[in-house]
Amino acid sequence: MQDAAIQRGLLRGQRDYVRFVIVCRSRVGSNMLSSYLNSHPGIVVKDEIFSFRRVQEPGSLAAAQPIEYLEREAFCAYPSKIEAVGFKLFYTHGRHKNAEGVSIWDHLLADRRIKIIHLVRRNVLRSHLSEAIAFRTSKWTQSGQINAVKTEDKRATLDFDKCRDDFERTERWQRDTHDFFSGHDMLDVSYEDLSADPAAVLNRIQSFLGVHPRNLSSFHSKQNPEQLRELIANYADLKARFAGTPWQGFFED
Repeated sequence: MQDAAIQRGLLRGQRDYVRFVIVCRSRVGSNMLSSYLNSHPGIVVKDEIFSFRRVQEPGSLAAAQPIEYLEREAFCAYPSKIEAVGFKLFYTHGRHKNAEGVSIWDHLLADRRIKIIHLVRRNVLRSHLSEAIAFRTSKWTQSGQINAVKTEDKRATLDFDKCRDDFERTERWQRDTHDFFSGHDMLDVSYEDLSADPAAVLNRIQSFLGVHPRNLSSFHSKQNPEQLRELIANYADLKARFAGTPWQGFFED
């Protein structure tokens, strides 16, 4: 009720909160992390507000006036209880420039007050596989074991060249992100650590954002917990071809 009243101009909101961005690629646990953080009464996390779908909509404000769009969709006025506000930004999103030649990345770079949570998945093969399975099953998130997909229906054959290209591209994105935001407060978070010890990682994030610490919860669960050899039809061949490369460790569960 209070949020709606602020949006309608019936109540005054406040913008004195920490602003942050979760920068990542797909299939690294960004939905899970956002769900955890949104369970905090003082944190708001928006989704991929600069996704290709949003930008390509007819008359898209995200494309024409990205900064105004950001202030309207994410960094707007909120009730006094809100301590931190953020949104998800994939490496490839928001790269377009408006009529003045400015992209949202340029705007974020210029505002050193904005904090960066750089979310990665150390095993990039798992991200690549998860994306292939999601396209195969049309299932992108999961809550508990409800409607969980059977292992045999997820089993995928992966192309060596596409895997290698994805590994190289993801590592380049990660390096470029660190260089680009080197002047910002940045916190590195991995999916593996978040899954293994969520309380420790979430406490670190809450401290980074300067919010009052809480015990957080998420309704998301791991979609593909099986071993790689169970999910990749050509696992043995792929593992052999990547032997001796910088990515051979991705094949160890």
